Amino acid sequence: MGTTQQFTAVGTYNDGSTADLTATVSWSSSSTQVATITSTGLMTAQAAGTSTISASFAGVTNSAPVTVTQSRLISISISPPNPSLALGLTTELSATGNFADGSTQDFTKTVNWSSSQPSVATITSTGLTTSRAQGTTTITATLATLNGSANLSVSAPALVSAIIPPGNAFLPPNKSQQLTVLGSYSDGTSRDITASASWSSSASNIATVSSTGVVTAVNPGIATISVSASGLTFVANINVTAPYW
Repeated sequence: MGTTQQFTAVGTYNDGSTADLTATVSWSSSSTQVATITSTGLMTAQAAGTSTISASFAGVTNSAPVTVTQSRLISISISPPNPSLALGLTTELSATGNFADGSTQDFTKTVNWSSSQPSVATITSTGLTTSRAQGTTTITATLATLNGSANLSVSAPALVSAIIPPGNAFLPPNKSQQLTVLGSYSDGTSRDITASASWSSSASNIATVSSTGVVTAVNPGIATISVSASGLTFVANINVTAPYW
């Protein structure tokens, strides 16, 4: 919608002469939801349907029917245009119809979805994509004779959570303990990431931690040990107890 059309009004007099009355007549539309018209005769389409455009002057009225049709669908776009997904995860894709008049419409649940490599990723009728194996597949959204496509890349499993057993530890001064980190991944697997993680202590005057996760108690108090991997950070509290005499 939104397209325009200029109407003109020509008056015919009883002596056979004519005159342009476009700017003089009173213009009106029988259905402004379908089409509106300005005082100068410029009509703007608003929605599909029918309306009657009338021009009145000096007690004389003439009219013309107007039919507004749905704009022509010219392309289908998939969003995001180049999606990526870690193995084991799902994502929602959307399909947008682009019309000749510049308007758009959500066709996510209307198009037919398909994956060129279902062994890499599958897609449901509503655009929900699930990764199956590392690789690349082409996702296509089809409506009538039009289609849009996007290349979806499935990457290695992503770290989603981790635990640091036993979670919290109690140590007397000058004692050490090896901490470990068990990471859980998007494909359901888990592995020890102790050696590849980055370790830090919130209070090195209470407890220090080495690059391999060995915690050494220094003074009584509580220190938070942080471990970072793949952009995620996990913590454990180390309680250094006063020496027992």
